Amino acid sequence: SGGTLAAGVSSCPVTATVTTAAAQGAATCPSAGTTNGAPRISGLSSNLANGVTDQCVAVTVPAPPTITLQKVLGGTGRISATDQFSLTASGTGVPAAVTTTGSGIDVSSAPLSFTATSGSPYTLNESMASGSASALSAYTQWVSCSNAGGPTDVSGLAALPITVTPVYGDNISCVITNYPKTN
Repeated sequence: SGGTLAAGVSSCPVTATVTTAAAQGAATCPSAGTTNGAPRISGLSSNLANGVTDQCVAVTVPAPPTITLQKVLGGTGRISATDQFSLTASGTGVPAAVTTTGSGIDVSSAPLSFTATSGSPYTLNESMASGSASALSAYTQWVSCSNAGGPTDVSGLAALPITVTPVYGDNISCVITNYPKTN
C-alpha cells in the first residue's frame, strides 16, 4: 500500500499468494479491486476455478530503489590538508556530485544519496575535488557495498567504478574508504 511507480513506468511485477482454509467462505473485501475470485483468475481449469471463493488480496508495492555512496578516510586520513573528494553517479535522474568537507580523517559532508529508477543502470565513482594537492592514485581505495532488504546482490561490487542496476525494494549503500599509500 502507498507505493507509486516512477514517471514513465506503467507496470511492475506483483506476486500474490492466496490460500483458502478448509470451510472458508467468500470474503467481504473493501473494494472489488482487492477481491480475488474465479472471475479475476486466469489460467485455471474450469474445475479449479469453480472451487475458488472470493478472498481479499492486499498487494504491497516495494519501495523504489535507493542508492547511497559514502566516503570514509582511513589510516592517517588526508595526505594534504587541501585534499577533498568528489562522489559522482551517472544514470537516470542522478543528483549533482557531492564534494567532501572535513580535515584529517573526518568527513563531515553528507553522502551522495538518491532514489533510483528500477531497472536502470547506474555508475558510481569518485575523483579528487578541484583544489586538492594530491592525486587519487596516492590513495588506496577499498569499496564495500550492501543491500538492506532488496533482491540485487551487491556483494561482488568491490572496485571503482561501481556499476549496478537496482530494482524495486533495493536499498543499496556503498562506502569508499581511502588510505594514504605509504612510500
